[in-house]
Amino acid sequence: MYIIIIAMIVLVLALEYIILGKCFWFTEIIFYNPHSKKLVLTFDDGPHPIYTREVMGILRKYNLPATFFVCGKESELHPEIIKELIEVGHEIGNHSWNHKNMIFKTPKKIRKELARTDQLLRNLGVKGDIHFRPPFTRFFIVTPLIAATMKKKLFLWNIPSKDYRSKSVDEIVGRILKRVKKGGIIVMHDGRADRSLSVQALERLLPILIQRGFEFTTCSEYLR
Repeated sequence: MYIIIIAMIVLVLALEYIILGKCFWFTEIIFYNPHSKKLVLTFDDGPHPIYTREVMGILRKYNLPATFFVCGKESELHPEIIKELIEVGHEIGNHSWNHKNMIFKTPKKIRKELARTDQLLRNLGVKGDIHFRPPFTRFFIVTPLIAATMKKKLFLWNIPSKDYRSKSVDEIVGRILKRVKKGGIIVMHDGRADRSLSVQALERLLPILIQRGFEFTTCSEYLR
């Protein structure tokens, strides 16, 4: 009986994902927006004193907005970069404090990771909603439940760059171009490792996407 119930829940969530680009599991879990004509460009794991600024420079060159899902620990080390991101109009999201797998974390630890990061970001000047993306995009029942009590949406993605394990710029660019479509959410990385390939890929990718007619927005604007 329990297996049947679980299977039905999974089926409903899968249908929601296919039709709506999102599902509801205590809170909204967003993968893409089939009704949007724009793309969302997101960066995880920063800020980094070198790579985040290089990404900002490329985005400035094309006058494009992005959403940066930052780690609290990295933000505490580089608060000036968070302020720079805010100043030029990029959106800041919560990617936890320590970037640990949350599947086996207790509710207390998950709440602490989110709340501590939120508080730091507020202190640094972040306004409006702070959306959440779980580290490694891994979560089970508890994480969406805690997010719901904190009035947070989970922002995932449907266009992976897999830049964290790619061996060349061509590999990253090719993977994104193969999956890209309007309403999609692209995920790349700008911190916690050598992201030089990611930066080079972004420089090559953006003029191609712009030439193809894609426009860009942030997560919050995307929801509207």
